[in-house]
Amino acid sequence: MIGIFVFGSFGSFVKTNALGSATTIVNLLVKNSLCTSVFKAYPEKRIPRIGNWSTDIISDVYVVNGSKLATGTATSDSQGIYTIDYCALGYTLFPGNYDFYVKGFSHLEKKFANTPAFDVDGPSITDFTTDSRQLFAGETSMVFDNKINSLDLSTQIRLLYSADIKNDLNRDTKVNSLDLSNTVWNLYMLGDCSPFDPLKNLTPAKKACNP
Repeated sequence: MIGIFVFGSFGSFVKTNALGSATTIVNLLVKNSLCTSVFKAYPEKRIPRIGNWSTDIISDVYVVNGSKLATGTATSDSQGIYTIDYCALGYTLFPGNYDFYVKGFSHLEKKFANTPAFDVDGPSITDFTTDSRQLFAGETSMVFDNKINSLDLSTQIRLLYSADIKNDLNRDTKVNSLDLSNTVWNLYMLGDCSPFDPLKNLTPAKKACNP
């Protein structure tokens, strides 16, 4: 169970909820409150597949099909749970629908569109697990181009048999053929880009973004 205290013009209260069970792909659960969102993400192809979901997260909030409102970072725990308090970061967000752009430590950016959030009277959890949407693993090079390509493969090959955490996609403590196969499986995949993401201006146009 998770309890979130929120203080503000609406007074103080506690909301609790039992989060759902794990799946084998990366899914996102968003628990809504006035300032704080509790997320749950399951990175794909982890070994072991249960209780091994920790990763560094970047989560941006946008007006639906519009401009950027807020950004936050967090590290999820072994159960994939992380919390971002956007008010504490200086952002004022109101109940409504937003576009969330979420990126894991070794993953392409993923858009979760038109998502209700920050509404203390709304559903306690917005569940993306039924939508089969994933955060794809393999974006591991020092150059974040939101595309899984030869830069990522060459980085993994250079660090083969090491314990480099960014290239250890399945988090089994070593970079090996399993991680290389994950990257090859996702080769040439593109991440989602926000409406004003500078990656959209690369040549050729949108080469690092899904349409």
